[in-house]
Amino acid sequence: MLASPAPLCIDPVCIDAEINPTGRHRSIRRLDAPARVDYQLTPLGESLLPVQRAIKAWAETHIDEVHAARARHDASAG
Repeated sequence: MLASPAPLCIDPVCIDAEINPTGRHRSIRRLDAPARVDYQLTPLGESLLPVQRAIKAWAETHIDEVHAARARHDASAG
């Protein structure tokens, strides 16, 4: 069985801590609004979208193989 993922943190301080390393590379910019914080991809960040889409397409194509590999691993691990 897979470990549970870490809980999703939606607190602005937590989001800043998670995104800060990416923001340092100028791929995401923070947009302040009165009662909330919005994030928007910069042109540099948008240039990653084809890569993200390719990874998503690969995952969708191979999901059955990934599940089968996980099942084999879990079965052999005891």
